[in-house]
Amino acid sequence: MDKLITKEEAIANCIKRFTVNNTDRLHLEAAFALIYKSGYRDGMKFVEDLETQQRLKKTEQILERWKNEI
Repeated sequence: MDKLITKEEAIANCIKRFTVNNTDRLHLEAAFALIYKSGYRDGMKFVEDLETQQRLKKTEQILERWKNEI
């Protein structure tokens, strides 16, 4: 059974996973998009403004494309 973790731990884990040797903003956005899609939306203000929601949507499209290319 998976151990429950806090939002902060989830963010840290995703950022580590996506930024091993690369701090590219796209990878950070992808990490946040994964958290957003994984049900960690509550209390995360970065998904509340329209501009950020549009960036997340674009990031999700990029993630979908990458997933389809693998």
